[in-house]
Amino acid sequence: MTKQEFLDGLRNALGNRVGGSLVEENITYYAEYIDAQVRQGRAEKEVTAELGDPRLLAKSIAEANKHATTGEGYEEVEEVEQPRQNDGYSRYRFFGMTGWLVAALAVLMLIGVIVIVVTMVSWLAPILIPLLLIMFVLRIVRGAGRR
Repeated sequence: MTKQEFLDGLRNALGNRVGGSLVEENITYYAEYIDAQVRQGRAEKEVTAELGDPRLLAKSIAEANKHATTGEGYEEVEEVEQPRQNDGYSRYRFFGMTGWLVAALAVLMLIGVIVIVVTMVSWLAPILIPLLLIMFVLRIVRGAGRR
């Protein structure tokens, strides 16, 4: 089916179901959609075949319009702002960084702290161990002298 045949069929099917402004809005939308697909190299008949029967599309548009205007079939839900998502790893962001990047930085910081502590202990061990041994020996000697 050509673009014009599709649009004429949609116009006729919508004309009996919805108001004129909604008809023109949908005709304009589908005309622009078909044109955009053709500019991308697709055949006009392929695009209209993908869109399907204009009468079924008109029925769907009319039903959606009915539900939108009457609220019938819709449940009112509280709108919640969704976290921004630009990757498949995480939906949380911290200072503009994705979750996996934050986790990687946290692991690197933890490794850095462990390295610093181990380095300080290994540097202080030659000094602290003899001091602790001397204090221990002095405590034992003092304890033995009091008896």
